Amino acid sequence: MLVIGLGNPGPEYSKTRHNAGFMLVDSMAGVKRPKKVCRGEFYSSAGKLSGFFKPMTYMNLSGKAVKCLVERMSIPLTELVVCHDDMDIPLGEIKVKFGGGAGGHKGILSVSSELGSSDFARIRIGISKPATGDPADYVLEPFSEEEKDIFDKGLKQAVSAVHALAAKGVPTAQTIFNRKLKSETSQEIDTNV
Repeated sequence: MLVIGLGNPGPEYSKTRHNAGFMLVDSMAGVKRPKKVCRGEFYSSAGKLSGFFKPMTYMNLSGKAVKCLVERMSIPLTELVVCHDDMDIPLGEIKVKFGGGAGGHKGILSVSSELGSSDFARIRIGISKPATGDPADYVLEPFSEEEKDIFDKGLKQAVSAVHALAAKGVPTAQTIFNRKLKSETSQEIDTNV
């Protein structure tokens, strides 16, 4: 399985809500050094996880880098999981999804458009909607300290969801994670994949 994390390159975006996908890849790749490929950063892995990828093309053009890597690695779309922020999900929660529309997310729209299909798995990482103001500005703002603590709990669930997808597939991962966040969720599956 190839794990794609969506976000924007550069230090000015590194801690922003829109970079939830990048944060997931960073937490899973650890201290590994990435290989520069297909206008992105690829971190190799072992077992059922073939690697992690961060497109460095900016969010709205993510699909170009993703298509390049999918074709280069000959990855079937059934082995692709795209991880991204989602304002329709409460902060600290995640949802596992397969296929469907982009829900207004420009990164997912780009990936679906470039691949010519939306038939791939997604991990939607909740960042909540802004109480006031422009959503486009909101996603490019960093988390507050209080929000970061809640987000980090959701990020841990997202890591567990990646392992569940690799080990047990989409339906099982959806059964486990598509509900309110519970502290015991990550203990319900074997994450040794």
